[in-house]
Amino acid sequence: MNLNRKLWMVGALAGLMAVGACSEQEVKVGYAPEVAEQAVAREVELSVPSISCASCLAKIRKEVIQVPGVVSMGGDPRTKKVVVRLSADAAEGDAAIREAIAKAGFEVAGGE
Repeated sequence: MNLNRKLWMVGALAGLMAVGACSEQEVKVGYAPEVAEQAVAREVELSVPSISCASCLAKIRKEVIQVPGVVSMGGDPRTKKVVVRLSADAAEGDAAIREAIAKAGFEVAGGE
């Protein structure tokens, strides 16, 4: 495989991971070993009714991934759901994730 093809594949995969299109199993296969090595202690599923596309998920992910203890984030614009995976040492709670989503310009349904 030539270098250009490899770079294209890496870029395409990074884009899919940014919007949560890759499953956790795909990550464990070796596409992102730094994420696969971290233990996921719990998952938080939130409903975000205003998500309409992959770009929305990318905006949310950009903010959520900065919350301490967040291992990864995925979602689906069709179901309007976001799933955030947290490490065992995550000090921040669900409120910090909700704030990050609000910072991205979206509102979580069923606020605390």
